[in-house]
Amino acid sequence: YVALTLVGVCAQPDGYASWQAYIADLASLDGVSAVPTFHSARAIMGTGGLLIMAVAALAAILTGMIAAYRLMAQQCDYPLHVGVTEAGTERMGLIKSAAGIGSLLLNGIGDTIRVSLTDDPVKEVYAAKDILQALGLRRFGVQFISCPTCGRTRIDLISLAKQAEERLKDCHKPITVAIMGCVVNGPGEAREADIGIAGGEGVGLIFKKGEIIRKVPEECLLDELMKEIEQL
Repeated sequence: YVALTLVGVCAQPDGYASWQAYIADLASLDGVSAVPTFHSARAIMGTGGLLIMAVAALAAILTGMIAAYRLMAQQCDYPLHVGVTEAGTERMGLIKSAAGIGSLLLNGIGDTIRVSLTDDPVKEVYAAKDILQALGLRRFGVQFISCPTCGRTRIDLISLAKQAEERLKDCHKPITVAIMGCVVNGPGEAREADIGIAGGEGVGLIFKKGEIIRKVPEECLLDELMKEIEQL
């Protein structure tokens, strides 16, 4: 089941006639089995005019949401407000939103986005920004690169990566920071990073664009990284 709704209305002198045309147009979309559902135009704006700003598909099932937006993109020129409706709690909601919104935006479908979580609405805003940044469509601050743990890891990589992300959450420099677990592959695999660290046996390397600049004790690694970032 997929329903359609409008997002954002504003007063226009001839808006009500346009409103009726929009409904008829959207209802005729081939492949959308549900009748489009809208708030009553008169209930929202009384006798005033209306102009639709964007169209959203209301679908909680990821595959249905993607299919609906693809159909709309093929068959109409209205701005599309993309997102997975009622995506769920934080863990699965983030996964479904990133998969659905990301796949559409990468194919040029979508004009605005929404993330719907059963959680603090502030997390929805952060998630939307993270999706746009991960896709390379917007830059809001630091982009992180970090590796999974493996047999070569000799530092507390998980804690170090989380601390670095927390300390840089309000940094708005458009830089890429790498937190890598070993000196064997770290600087090379993360050579596109502006600045990064790679862990060793009780020590770590600080590198820029893949070039090692110095070695520091593990307990000083994060603080020294922050100092380098301040100078960028």
